[in-house]
Amino acid sequence: MFITEFLSNNYLYIIAAIPICLATLAYYNQNLLLYCNYLPKNSQGTYTYLPSRYNLPFEDVYLTTRDNVRIHAWFIRYRHAKGYDLMEAYVNTPTIIYFHGNAGNISHRLHTVKDLYKHVKCNILLVSYRGYGQSEGSPSEHGLICDAEAALNFIYERKDINHDKVFVFGRSLGGAVALRLATLHSNKIKGVIVENTFTSVPDMIDVVLPYLKYFKFLSRNKWRNIDRIKELKPNFPIMFVSGMQDELVPPHMMQTLIDNCSSNDKTVVRFEDGTHNNTWMCLGYYRAIAKFIYRENVRPSRPRSRSRRDSLTILPPSSSLSSSPLSSPVRRDRSSSDPFARLVNSTSNNRSNNGSPVLVDDMNTKEEEMSMLQQRHNRVTARSPISPAAKNPVPRFSDNMDLIMTTKDVDE
Repeated sequence: MFITEFLSNNYLYIIAAIPICLATLAYYNQNLLLYCNYLPKNSQGTYTYLPSRYNLPFEDVYLTTRDNVRIHAWFIRYRHAKGYDLMEAYVNTPTIIYFHGNAGNISHRLHTVKDLYKHVKCNILLVSYRGYGQSEGSPSEHGLICDAEAALNFIYERKDINHDKVFVFGRSLGGAVALRLATLHSNKIKGVIVENTFTSVPDMIDVVLPYLKYFKFLSRNKWRNIDRIKELKPNFPIMFVSGMQDELVPPHMMQTLIDNCSSNDKTVVRFEDGTHNNTWMCLGYYRAIAKFIYRENVRPSRPRSRSRRDSLTILPPSSSLSSSPLSSPVRRDRSSSDPFARLVNSTSNNRSNNGSPVLVDDMNTKEEEMSMLQQRHNRVTARSPISPAAKNPVPRFSDNMDLIMTTKDVDE
């Protein structure tokens, strides 16, 4: 009786108090809404798998950030074939610093990292943010930036890594971390790749939590990528990877970042069937990343039917067949899932200015391609002696996901 009378006399105050209570809860628990290190269950402190499960050679790394937080990472070094000058091969291999999304831990990214390792042929530093996995501390915007800087410092402290080939990759929240690191230390980074990234956290509140949009000014985590993208240097290489079916981050946010990017050196790749979490499974995904990372060695072949732009050929000079980080002995069987790249015997006409391998877009049919390669081989054989390395069977990249790039995948 008393409760009923109280509610009837004070219902206006109760209704007014509801949004205030929601705003208070959201303010003090907003990190739980953004940094979902507790999902899936038992993600904190426990890894589902180790890189060794995927036959990835790795080092357990613990880094101390500038605010004295100890974080964990896996450094996965690309393993070259026997017979290489290992130091030369290691130094010439690109390195990617990988920043993941807002949920799970680094072990939940190993399936992606495995394919990145296989197809892009690079070293990978997989960083566990503070509060995630086996890292100490609790996540925050400032904290994740400190974590990213610690990862970059770790790369630069190593003497067995080429510091001129350091790239940063970020997916979703990781894209925000990557962009901030790129604006702070652009002189140390060769390029940045952002995938399905938002314009800012306040903008995402309108999409994900619209009932809190009137209180988003209370958000402590801004992650204003729309401002960071305007701070990039005009010649800084950046790649945007966008899944057009993204159900979490609206694709128009990625388009806004593209339109406002201050860099003139930008690559845009769109996947029509890509969603927020499976864009990496789309056709042509790894081929696009490989072209961006090795783009200094890319030149177009003679134009043909653009619908046949389905593979990537790597043409090394004869002297580099035994030392190029791109030339690892993998299966030659063309019947395997689309080999997005292959190594072809050397020719003097396929060298870049620095003598490194050249990537060539392949727009020819199989019959035309084999005929051209045979003719080229005959001309080179008649003109100059073939080195012992070039006489070895031609190694070829192979894909297990039928990765094909079509012209509609790339906004050139």
